Amino acid sequence: MMYDVTPISYSQEGSLRRASFLTCGTVCSRQIDIELEGDTVRRVQYTGGCHGNTQGLSALCVGMKKADLIARLRGIDCKARGTSCPDQLARALEKLEFYVSDPLDTAPEHFETPLQRLVYETFAAKGIPFSRVDTDPGITMEDCRHISARIGVPIVKTIFLCNRQQTEFYLYVSSDSRPFVTRDFCSALGISRVSFASAEQLWDLTGAHAGAATILSGVLPAAAGVHLVMDASIARAEWFACTDGTPTCFVKIRTSDLLDQYLKGREVKLIAD
Repeated sequence: MMYDVTPISYSQEGSLRRASFLTCGTVCSRQIDIELEGDTVRRVQYTGGCHGNTQGLSALCVGMKKADLIARLRGIDCKARGTSCPDQLARALEKLEFYVSDPLDTAPEHFETPLQRLVYETFAAKGIPFSRVDTDPGITMEDCRHISARIGVPIVKTIFLCNRQQTEFYLYVSSDSRPFVTRDFCSALGISRVSFASAEQLWDLTGAHAGAATILSGVLPAAAGVHLVMDASIARAEWFACTDGTPTCFVKIRTSDLLDQYLKGREVKLIAD
């Protein structure tokens, strides 16, 4: 593409990634060097360009998430050139491969949401062993395939639904290969037609943002009235993997630990294959 950056080097040591890119040639800077730890930017350095502006931009980037920077910088134009030094940085970040850490068996050092904290506190309180990976935001099922390859278990698909009156809510766990058919779901449960609940309802009732719905929300007091539903094939599997309530961390536990310990006291309705 006309305004694309060109990769010239890449290296990785554990979660630390370093990459350098040549800019497209229509902006003042000639090269961008980037250092990422996981999905967090640790260093940005421009070669060429307005020294004050590129220094300021580089300093502001430190500590920010890769996805947030792309969203903020992509498409910024400088003097009708079709791109800019900030846009070139966003394009460079887009070219960095989807990040998935090596598996870890400890809780995150910092929790992004109350639900995420509760998930690991519940694991600890009930003695449930787990492994997890830190990732770039895993929103699409293609992202989840990258994560599944590293964690060794397919990531489940979780959908948050409600009835027309918005009085009954459902967290439905299925596989990414099974298309969701409203008629089949409602027939299996003997309920009236459902639709996707809103992002606000997802947050209020399950403590998760859009793209991070998880049955692990079942331990939240606010989710006490949410129906938990799962495909029978998922319940039969030895292992279960899903988001921990954030789009940047995914956990794997034994399915028996999920159903018999983590969700003890909660009914999980199973849908036959």
